Amino acid sequence: MNNCKTILIIDDEKIFRESLYHWFIEEEYNVIAHSSGEAGLKALESNDIDVVLLDLMMPGMSGLETLERIKIQNKDIPVIVITAFASVSTAIHALKEGAFDYVTKPVDPNELTVIINKAISAAGSKKYKNFAVNPELLFKSEGFFYKSEVMRDLLVKIGESAGKSSPVILEGSMGVEFESVAKMIHCNSERRNFPFTKIGIHKGELCLLSFFSAKNVSVEFPLVTGAAAQRILESSKAGTLFIENIGHFNKSQQLEILRIIDTFGETSDTFNSIENAKQRIIASTELSLVELVKENRFLPDLYYFLSETILKIASLNERKEDIPLLANYYLQSFGEEMNKVIAQLQNDIIEELSTRVWKGDVRELKNLMEKLVLTTERGEIKLDDLFTKGSSDYSNAEKMGTIYEIERRYILKNLFITDWNISQAAKNLGIDRATLYNKIKKYDLREERS
Repeated sequence: MNNCKTILIIDDEKIFRESLYHWFIEEEYNVIAHSSGEAGLKALESNDIDVVLLDLMMPGMSGLETLERIKIQNKDIPVIVITAFASVSTAIHALKEGAFDYVTKPVDPNELTVIINKAISAAGSKKYKNFAVNPELLFKSEGFFYKSEVMRDLLVKIGESAGKSSPVILEGSMGVEFESVAKMIHCNSERRNFPFTKIGIHKGELCLLSFFSAKNVSVEFPLVTGAAAQRILESSKAGTLFIENIGHFNKSQQLEILRIIDTFGETSDTFNSIENAKQRIIASTELSLVELVKENRFLPDLYYFLSETILKIASLNERKEDIPLLANYYLQSFGEEMNKVIAQLQNDIIEELSTRVWKGDVRELKNLMEKLVLTTERGEIKLDDLFTKGSSDYSNAEKMGTIYEIERRYILKNLFITDWNISQAAKNLGIDRATLYNKIKKYDLREERS
């Protein structure tokens, strides 16, 4: 709900301005529209404005000058700048000058509405600053709820790293959510409107694994290699390239990473046009790269390139005060995904979780919560469930199969029992038909009748 929030549109293009005006009127916003920076500033003086949509390319007073004047009048008001794609570098400059975000023409009104609501919400809570999305909010949205001092310190370092373009190494134990931290750096940087691409090793082969676009659309690739992977990397310029578990790469694969860096990687913090810049490199490792270099198992040139900034991510065992927040976050998250209402964890369960040794770190806790939600037939998790449906021994849990394998078998079993009656199987599983169809597609299940 917008609660009758007021939008000020400043754009000299009449058809575009009127189109946005009518769109947001129908969305039940109050809308004021003007064709020049001068008129927009006068409207700002005499009206209570919640968010400004500002065209950067206008005759007379330019968009950047108008932005500067708006920030002098009211530094807290969020401004979303609008530009042609060819002038993205100007938009980046506007972000540095205090704009909340930018969109390029032609504008998708639905996408713009989402950005406007985020801007209004952020301004209302006083939590956004300059061009960066608030790191604390992103931290929590990625599942990193925290109370611990060590994670608070990491958050500060993430913010510092986001303001640079130099390479970053993320160090931590098995199960740490490296990718979430890498995405936080990316999403709080000037590159956040460009792609986040992940590469890693699958069955011994270097592959392009996934793609996270500026519109928050995540695409899992079918292990793309060769020319196809190169084309994707070429289309992902100016974004962030995340290299997963680089400490496990062999020498040949390390040489390939050096080639990719030479072709696509950015080495400087200064560039004039971000849309033409190369990718920023972030690499994660569970192994000490310094020790690997000493053992002649890691290329010194690659290490020296990557190691300008090193962020150490504390293990779950080093921040046990975060366990209650994380456990309940994952419990509710998986409950929503499986269409189940699950009560918050009781104190006896929290105490048990807090005393365990987490060999698989956050990933192990996450998998346990998913397993508990998947297998529970009631709306509350009991202490006994931790011992009958979850194991404190990570190696034993791995022998049982991943949570995805367990869920796949569980769904397939119900489909087989119901002779692939989708409605009945969904009812048995406690989910709706749409969710079941998504699961069938996710696990590539094929119809088998009893």
